[in-house]
Amino acid sequence: MKTVLFVCSGNTCRSPMAEAIFDELSDDHPRLRNNVKCASAGTMAFDGDRMMDHALDALEKMGIDGSRHRSKRLNERLVDEADIILTMEACHMDELEALYPEAMEKTHTLKGYVAGVEGYPDDSEDEYSVDDPYRMPLDTYEEVACEIREAIEALLGILDRQIEEEEG
Repeated sequence: MKTVLFVCSGNTCRSPMAEAIFDELSDDHPRLRNNVKCASAGTMAFDGDRMMDHALDALEKMGIDGSRHRSKRLNERLVDEADIILTMEACHMDELEALYPEAMEKTHTLKGYVAGVEGYPDDSEDEYSVDDPYRMPLDTYEEVACEIREAIEALLGILDRQIEEEEG
């Protein structure tokens, strides 16, 4: 079983939206059902917080229920269990490198990874970042959710092809 870990700062906006969208969309990929799972965490999260209301509303508009999510602080167990770690911004990669340098081989930005950029993105970092909607209006959360969904759709295609190749 391959595990994907989505990482942001507080684990109340971007990474839990990515987790919920991944869980919802992966059902459309039969090869992934029993071969891939995901989790999310935040580099500065407090364990047990609910997802932000606007994040829940943005997901609900997509027909996805995120109400059961509770935040988790990034920890060694989550990092060790992950086969691939996808961050929302390069700054999260910096934080991961400081805490878990051994994990850098499997750490990428979400948007960079689906664009074929492994590891740290180059100077055009903003292109590969999912901006933090924290304390922004609902329409910003909706835009971020759509941006994440687009990246997750590409990610699922990549994972599906990887599993197909592994099955040979």
